[in-house]
Amino acid sequence: MRSKARHLAVTTVALAGLFGGLSTGSSQAAQNPSDTEKSPLAAYCDSDRAVPADVIGRTVSLADCDLRGRLIKVGDLGVRVPTQENKGVTYSVQLSEDAAPDQPLSINVRRHDGKVTTTVRRAGDPAVGTKSAPAKCDDGEYAFSKDGDSWDDDPMEWRFNQGSVPGYLDGETIKNEVTESADNIDFGRNNCGLAEDLDSDDATYEGTTDSGTNIGLESCDDEDGDSVVAFGDRRAGVLATTCAYESWWFGWYIDEADIEINDNQSEAPFLRAGNTCFSEFYLESTMTHEFGHAFGLGHVPSGHENLTMTPSADRCSNDKSYLGKGDYNGLHELEVTD
Repeated sequence: MRSKARHLAVTTVALAGLFGGLSTGSSQAAQNPSDTEKSPLAAYCDSDRAVPADVIGRTVSLADCDLRGRLIKVGDLGVRVPTQENKGVTYSVQLSEDAAPDQPLSINVRRHDGKVTTTVRRAGDPAVGTKSAPAKCDDGEYAFSKDGDSWDDDPMEWRFNQGSVPGYLDGETIKNEVTESADNIDFGRNNCGLAEDLDSDDATYEGTTDSGTNIGLESCDDEDGDSVVAFGDRRAGVLATTCAYESWWFGWYIDEADIEINDNQSEAPFLRAGNTCFSEFYLESTMTHEFGHAFGLGHVPSGHENLTMTPSADRCSNDKSYLGKGDYNGLHELEVTD
């Protein structure tokens, strides 16, 4: 286990003294032209425009292009470069089955050692329900949001904004479904005969709150130390979004996660308790997937559509509230390596 040391988080002010300050791309280039100056990124270094992820590439030195606080975008997803060193954030979405196949699934941006690293993952062809996908209890595939980082010594202490539940749903019922979803991940609930004893203690429900999430329509906002689940405005084709915030202390770990659920019934209809399903989605399946992101799991690639962590959801099915073999193995790996 890594030792928690949040009180040692380095601020931007301290970094100026530690690294001697950070110059912009233009001032650096005036003294010593760099590869960055010659690249398409140079046009963005001295502006406030959102920076396309494909322009940045994999890694950029802040000494060549000062991207602190800048919005990095891929499609409709965006993440701001942390203003503090040793911080990172991942923006992940779960799609409805009829979403565009080239939809970006997640973008991760990390700031560490004077550099910004960006990682983007796309859906490709979701092919929900494809016949080529192995049965969930036979499919051992899993993926991490980034490098297999999970929560450290402290659990995810989260709250639910029950007042944000849209009027067509019952708030108390929805609260119970959301907390049940967190337990599905925390204990490793499955119908594959695997022991439901992960009991990672990575999620502790702390009650309701009036606070919202730090998730904008297209980007993760700055973290505030509170993990919140709430309904809110999401883009069409997106059922829910998770922003997982990271810190670095001799290794990356998650220290906050917010989840926002689409509150638009026409775009993301969730089944009301006791009703017959026609074309709705089960909230428990959606939220089990999202808590998987909050714990550090990523989307599995195409060809594994029967697992909980596939990027697209099935209508009228709650099957993905139970973990498949790969989902379970991924969570187990996160616990072993934590």
